[in-house]
Amino acid sequence: MKYFFLCAIFLFFIGLPLAFFFGSRHLFARRHYNKKILSALAAAGTKYQATPYLRQIIKILHAAGKTDILSALGKAQTASAIRFFKAADKDFYAAVLEGYTDLAEAANLFEAILRRQAEDKVLAELCKIYYLQGKTGRCRLALSKISPKAKGYVKALRQYFEMIFFAQEGDLRQAADSGASAEKLFSACNAWEEDAGCLLFLGTVYRVSSLFDAAYIMFKSALSLAERLQNPSLKTEVLGNLGMLMMTENRFTDSFSYLQEAVRHAKSHGQENFLAELNNQKALLKILGGNLLAASRYAKIAQKRHQRLHNQIGQAMSSELLSYIAKAKGDYAQMVKQAQEAEILYQNSGNLSAYFESMYLQAEGYYLQGLDAASADTFFAKAEEKLRFLTSKTVKTSGCFHPSNAYTLLGLIYLYRKDYHRAKALFNKSLSLEQKDERLVGIATDFANIGLSEKLIGNQELARKNIELALEYAAADTESDLYRHLQQMLQEFKN
Repeated sequence: MKYFFLCAIFLFFIGLPLAFFFGSRHLFARRHYNKKILSALAAAGTKYQATPYLRQIIKILHAAGKTDILSALGKAQTASAIRFFKAADKDFYAAVLEGYTDLAEAANLFEAILRRQAEDKVLAELCKIYYLQGKTGRCRLALSKISPKAKGYVKALRQYFEMIFFAQEGDLRQAADSGASAEKLFSACNAWEEDAGCLLFLGTVYRVSSLFDAAYIMFKSALSLAERLQNPSLKTEVLGNLGMLMMTENRFTDSFSYLQEAVRHAKSHGQENFLAELNNQKALLKILGGNLLAASRYAKIAQKRHQRLHNQIGQAMSSELLSYIAKAKGDYAQMVKQAQEAEILYQNSGNLSAYFESMYLQAEGYYLQGLDAASADTFFAKAEEKLRFLTSKTVKTSGCFHPSNAYTLLGLIYLYRKDYHRAKALFNKSLSLEQKDERLVGIATDFANIGLSEKLIGNQELARKNIELALEYAAADTESDLYRHLQQMLQEFKN
């Protein structure tokens, strides 16, 4: 009995460390494979990510002793792993692996699983794939079928796509709320790749909302994750977004610095798609800085690169930028031509904001041509046709495009036609939309236009009151040209 007791003590003190050693060895091995495989698949350029499921896949393969398959995955080769899971009747994992290399085949596999049994996690993955394929309608449909009671990673994905669609519809407050919830859930699931992507999009929402400090925090957090994950594509994308943020804040030197760093990083990793897009961003920076020659050069380089890569969205952005450049040069015919090219390319992209903006640019180009042409009515009729189409289409959804712009331009056309009552009604419609979104500059402009309409109608007192209201809203920036112009208009009434 004494020897049995001594043996028991020996086994406890010796066996426990051995058990810990062997357990830790397996854990460290899985962590090694996790890091290596995630890094390899990210370097392969895939946009699809399913980090929690990929970790489960690695755990199953490691437990089964499939080191050869794990080694292949470490080289971004998924074929042997897909065969393994199909043979084991684990089609969900096979579909996940297909997502990293072949989105169309992954969609087929997930759809087949869904026909057998509706599951939230399958719907969430289909959301992801449809979005990456540009099938917005299908993505929305799959999203609508995910249960509100979904938890964890699936709930994070549901809220992530809600953020995207809220942003596309122009509801930036709801987009920010959904994005913040999604980010917390991704972090809790250790879905770091998805978390970084969520931070990136959330930062863009904050940037568009003019919450620049919040946007900066999101982008810097995403950059930190990109560096930790050793994801070169994500790092380049974040640097580009930081450049755009600095641009929005009129910090042009800082913007150029971030864009140059992004270009160097993209070149060192052979990221042709990012190099093309960064040229578009440099073109925008040069437009804002007033260097139209450099802006045109960058936009044309970007356009050629996007054509070579068959990237229609990138080409559309280049055409849109060239339209703005033509406007700044006073070449309104070219402005319309480039905007028409952008409209065609944006039409089926799912980016409604950009699509509407390209149509508005055409209308503005026609209007500006009409101001200097003998046959003004011809150009104004073309502008009105575009604007009427815009106002009819943006009743339900306008994305980040502001329909108030279309109503204002329509009002200016009727003002030119001396139909002052009709012009005033259109300016009032624009004003109601601007007040809804609390756009101070837009509100000031509309009050000024209403004041001008009243003056031309002959209502001098109403005209003065509207100009005073315009000045109150413009006082948010007393250094602006608008504020000084309104001061001058009000002085004319007093004289």
